Amino acid sequence: FGLDGTLHDFANLPLLALVSTVVGLVALPLANTYSRRRETAADDFAIATTDMRNEFISAMEKLAKQNLSNAEPHPLIETVLHSHPSVNRRIARARG
Repeated sequence: FGLDGTLHDFANLPLLALVSTVVGLVALPLANTYSRRRETAADDFAIATTDMRNEFISAMEKLAKQNLSNAEPHPLIETVLHSHPSVNRRIARARG
């Protein structure tokens, strides 16, 4: 399989592609979960620093409308595919 640093047989490339795909599919939800937590911390910091809670909520509502985003995606879709919390989650957290 080329573990010694070389690829001995090009016939192994499909296997390499399969392994890479599986690793990527496992890593994607983990990376997105990490990213969503960082975004939540950034939102909390912004609200605490600026004390502009209502403006933050208004901005989130406007962005959701302008981007035509799904304000409340299915939790599985959000976990696997979204790097940011849903708009409804961000607004609910801002409201406390």
